Amino acid sequence: MLIRTVLCGLLATLSTHPALSATGTPVITEGWYNGDCHSSGVGGWPNWYVSNQEFVRTYDEFLVPVGGWVVTGVFSNNEFMGSVPPITQAAWEIRSGMASGNGGTVMASGVNPAIQTLLAGTYPPAYRIEVTGLRIPLPAGDYVLNVTPVGTVSGQSFVCET
Repeated sequence: MLIRTVLCGLLATLSTHPALSATGTPVITEGWYNGDCHSSGVGGWPNWYVSNQEFVRTYDEFLVPVGGWVVTGVFSNNEFMGSVPPITQAAWEIRSGMASGNGGTVMASGVNPAIQTLLAGTYPPAYRIEVTGLRIPLPAGDYVLNVTPVGTVSGQSFVCET
């Protein structure tokens, strides 16, 4: 397993408390976003998943403030995805305590249905791979996040440089 902590475009969509709005829907805020894809044609770090024996994942660090979060969705921005059919699944992980030579502790992970969305104005074309419908409580602390499109090896992707 290749594990690297690098800067990449990832998002944790979350609810900071279980309060409801007047319409009865959860209050959703963007807790962390590490930037848009550069449109320079410069590839980012490898980020692809075929199975739990065949993958490369790129992680990025984020900090949960005092009070904690409930993560309801995550995404990554990926480019150079080849000619794979539309992505319908993503593998994702949130870990704590990760450092060079130490994979840390998996706080939450899964392979879930995902939505693939073309990011307008990017060249080469970049896509957001988003997983929603999560409910992961995270206490305050340092974490790393990975969201990887599931596809064939010929459809390897790279998380966008930000």
